[in-house]
Amino acid sequence: MQREYDIKTSRVVALSGVFLAINTLVFFAINMVQPATLFLMFVSGLFPIAVMIEFGKKYSLTYSIASCIIAGLVLANKLQAAEYIILFGFYGYVKNLIEGYGQNKKGRFTIMMKIVYSTVVGNILLILIQAVFIPDIWSLPIFKYGRWTAVLLWIVYVIVFLLLDKVGTEFVGFYIGQRKKLIKNDR
Repeated sequence: MQREYDIKTSRVVALSGVFLAINTLVFFAINMVQPATLFLMFVSGLFPIAVMIEFGKKYSLTYSIASCIIAGLVLANKLQAAEYIILFGFYGYVKNLIEGYGQNKKGRFTIMMKIVYSTVVGNILLILIQAVFIPDIWSLPIFKYGRWTAVLLWIVYVIVFLLLDKVGTEFVGFYIGQRKKLIKNDR
């Protein structure tokens, strides 16, 4: 019994370490390739989903925390690290809580939870942008047409976030499909 536990723990540590190493490489790429920052942050936010599928919620939460710590250490721009932690650090973990991989959670409730999650994250991002990055956000030229443009930008953000979420869902389907092929070939 103890041996099986040790083997599982070793497997968790090894695979999580490999994913964290790849995640660290993505963070280094963020430092070098500025135009693709959000996309690369999104890519690094997908790794906790793989950990969740392989080992469960507890290990995915631990992985997310470790990933956020590494982001704070590796990313040269600490505001980008804060952006990663807020937007994508726990994205995979929360996505699984909403969708529940391995469970049949479909329908309106899941869609509403995605919209609520993207709304909450969007509002946190807007507050962060207003407080840290642009203290007088209303003076930007885009707002010369009125404050309703902020609502329009927020709606665009929610749509983009939902599209990214769809890409994340496709990644999960791809990962599970590849995992099943590997397991079938091992037998």
